[in-house]
Parts: sequence; C-alpha cells; structure tokens
Amino acid sequence: MFTLEFEDTYRILLARFSGILMPEDISQIDQVVTQAIAWGGPLHGMLLDFSSVQAVGVPQTFIAVRARLPFISPDCERVFVVPSGELRGLAQRYAALQRAYGIKAPHVVQSMSEAYEVLQLERPDFRPLGA
Repeated sequence: MFTLEFEDTYRILLARFSGILMPEDISQIDQVVTQAIAWGGPLHGMLLDFSSVQAVGVPQTFIAVRARLPFISPDCERVFVVPSGELRGLAQRYAALQRAYGIKAPHVVQSMSEAYEVLQLERPDFRPLGA
C-alpha cells in the first residue's frame, strides 16, 4: 500500500509505502508516473519512501525482471529511502542490476534528509496528489 504526494516547485513525486510491500504496489507506480507525466509534464524526481514497510512480499525474481526495464521518465532522478533490513538489500540489488544493464539506477539512501540532499531539495512542500 502507498500514499502519494507531489512537490510542485521541484516537480518531485513522493510515494510512501507501508505495511506489506507486494509486487502490485511497485507495478502501480508505473501507472502513477505515466499519469503524472501526462498531467503535468516531465518529473524532476521520484522519491520512494519505504521507511514504514513492515514486511516484504516481493520475490527476488520480480526484482530481477523489473531491473531490466528502463524507467518511464529517463531524466528523472529516483531515490529510494530504505533504512535497513531485507528491503534495503533488495533495493541495492535492483540498483546494481540496473547499472549492470546500462540503465540509470536509483539512489538508495537511509533517510529522507539524505534523499533531500540527493534531489537538492530545500524546504520542499509535499502535498497529497490532487490537492
């Protein structure tokens, strides 16, 4: 499950995941990004916050298949906030596989403050998508 927020000044889409992370959650992000681009043009960044994920239901094979796919918005900086644990290992594996395939990989960081640094955000104003 995830919630969506958008920072209009920087054009950053923020997805906050919680509960049990499933492959469907990840696949739905593609639809959201496609809609966001159609609605308002290219995104500068995509921030995926996995800090509240309690369990992972995503198999390694899903990660391997997803890593081969280029991101919908190739110029968009992607940042995954994954503090620790099994999910951090999956995120790092995904990023490594994307680099190996010659695809621009996401940054994997441990905190939102690190993510803000990567995206060069100063006092972002994230609001629920559609608000």
